[in-house]
Amino acid sequence: MPALSRRTFAQGALLGLSHWLGVCKPADAYHQPGDGVTLVAEGRPVVTLVTPDTPNDSVHYAAVELSWHIEKATGFQPATVTESKVTSTGLGKTHIFLGDTRFARKAGVDFDALGPESCALRTVGRHLCIAGHDTSGSPVDVNTSAGTLFGVYELLDRYFAVRWLWPGELGTFVPKAESVVVPLQDRVVTPRFMQRQVRTGAGLRTKDHPEMGFTTAAAEDYMNAQAAFLRRNRMGRRIPAKYGHAFVDWWRQYGAEHPEWFQLVNGKRGPSRLGGRFSMCISNAGLHEEIVSQWRQHGGDRPGHLPTFVNAVENDVPGQCECDVCKALDGHEPPNYRKFIPSKSKLASKPFVSDRYARSWQAIQQNAAKYNSNAVVVGYAYMNYFAAPTSGVKLGPNIMIGFCPSSWFYPRSGDEQDWMKAQWRGWADTQAKLFMRANYFLDGYC
Repeated sequence: MPALSRRTFAQGALLGLSHWLGVCKPADAYHQPGDGVTLVAEGRPVVTLVTPDTPNDSVHYAAVELSWHIEKATGFQPATVTESKVTSTGLGKTHIFLGDTRFARKAGVDFDALGPESCALRTVGRHLCIAGHDTSGSPVDVNTSAGTLFGVYELLDRYFAVRWLWPGELGTFVPKAESVVVPLQDRVVTPRFMQRQVRTGAGLRTKDHPEMGFTTAAAEDYMNAQAAFLRRNRMGRRIPAKYGHAFVDWWRQYGAEHPEWFQLVNGKRGPSRLGGRFSMCISNAGLHEEIVSQWRQHGGDRPGHLPTFVNAVENDVPGQCECDVCKALDGHEPPNYRKFIPSKSKLASKPFVSDRYARSWQAIQQNAAKYNSNAVVVGYAYMNYFAAPTSGVKLGPNIMIGFCPSSWFYPRSGDEQDWMKAQWRGWADTQAKLFMRANYFLDGYC
């Protein structure tokens, strides 16, 4: 091999140095406006996170979450600053503006137009705005509107390919990022479903359940990890709908004065045995008045543009009232109904009563609408009023029905699955709004 001259060596060294300088070019040199906004280049973050000078808890949490995931993806933590620290000179480098910043407003983000849980994702030159509808409260509470946080998760999900598989760091998959470029965009993202909520083990009390083996500290860690996991998967709700078995203690409160509000079974009003469960005389007009009266006492009739919910969910029992008024509202039993009722089920001896409940919810809603046109009555398709009505009743969107498939069949045969879907379609044909209200993921086929 011939010896290298000084000139040849110098030229080679200069080329090598030039290449090295190219690899280690400053962060602002990576921006390519035509391609999008570069957040990670050659394995390093080339972006600064910016929050308002006084961010609320949700926006602060969004910044922490974004920083943590970027560090997991690259091994380097991006800088996070408040907006007052960003100078006009500093805007020559790439930033992600989080929440209600002056920069976002100057860029035309209309915060007043953003609905609950919504977020604007907007590229502005070399910068990215993630600006959401954010309310006060815990960032991981389902009732807190965390639009900016959801925008961060949209970014991490779509462009960093992050996956949250189960609670905790072990269940968080963050692939190594060599390059991340966010395409030019101007869009608003909103969760598709109004309510996305899962009952959690957040009420776990170690002193009551020592058999589970949790120390107090471990239980707290578990609950925190679970809350973060659910939020990362965008659990939440845009409207705080309150509902559930509505009349559990009503016999104790009102049974003596208003026995007519309660089931009539074998000629007797109220529970069939002392302390037993009971259903309501759901057709009773006085009962409807009381339900609406209590809703009004809790502020349901206050004017506003959001729905206000009237809880008319039956107790956790079949509908059992035998009075003439309730029976007169019943539709005909579907021809194949008994085929899908297990012979040993507690429903095997019960009548089909879906129509009485549907028509009673309709009457309650019409009553409540006199005081607030946004009144929404909530009921369940459950027990012997699970199958779709047969009378052709039309309920409309101001009645919301929780579809409760749990404990019917698991696993389901093809015929059972077809029947289950037919019940959903049948309730949908009433024009009511439906939501899935399974007790378990497996037997609810969620």
